[in-house]
Amino acid sequence: MQRFLKKNNTAEKPTDPVQASVEKPDIKKVLDEIEAAVYAHLKPLGFRKHGRTLHRFVSGDISQVVSFQVYRNMMEPSDKFCVNLGIRVPECAERKFQPSIEKTYYQEQECTLRSRLGSVSGRKEAWFSLCDDPTQTTEAMIEELDHFVLPVYDVLCSREAILSKRRDYPQMDTMGRHLIPLDECFIFGHLGDMDRARERFDAFYQEKQDELQNGRSIYLDQGMRYYSSRGTVYAAQSGYYTVFDDDVTRMQLKNLDALAVELGFREPPTE
Repeated sequence: MQRFLKKNNTAEKPTDPVQASVEKPDIKKVLDEIEAAVYAHLKPLGFRKHGRTLHRFVSGDISQVVSFQVYRNMMEPSDKFCVNLGIRVPECAERKFQPSIEKTYYQEQECTLRSRLGSVSGRKEAWFSLCDDPTQTTEAMIEELDHFVLPVYDVLCSREAILSKRRDYPQMDTMGRHLIPLDECFIFGHLGDMDRARERFDAFYQEKQDELQNGRSIYLDQGMRYYSSRGTVYAAQSGYYTVFDDDVTRMQLKNLDALAVELGFREPPTE
């Protein structure tokens, strides 16, 4: 009798007509379709597909990357994804004048200059929904790649161009601009100009010393807090604020001291 009642209860459970009429898309399949369309567009330009990464080499060993990243939600599957962008200069990535690592391709997180689709065009970084019309999503992505990303890639395609033009494209360099002098040190060293390499290293080292003494300026939205080593900074209004990270800066200077010895800019410390 209990089995009969359970069966009847299951059979008579009402069905939500809205839920029944909505079918969730196959997230992986939709992303595969979008990625395939973008790859078909970029393949004639020298890009090759490696998983979710589209990669090409320019000037022999400089990487240019377009990669797809799905938003990770620990609670439930996500339908959001973004497109990461990057340019990798080997000596900057390895912190050696003559880098030794050679791979078939590199991922965006290994790059020297990094950004995301949306940011490069001067807007906020774009997060796309895999529940939207995939054709419209693909068209919007390709349009931004054509108008804003590939022109930058075409300019920043050599070491000489990166040295002279990198500062002209801050939207393509949203994560590593503070490292520009140090990156320039390694590029000049790779090209054999040790005087310029030493000059750029010293400039970066001086920046860190000034930061230890005077702090650094960061932008905070209204209501945000930054927990600095010298106290919490509260943004009463949006704007730039001076913050101090003494322990971090001292560690950075210590690492730079060791790097200066490795690069031959200083003599090893005596015991």
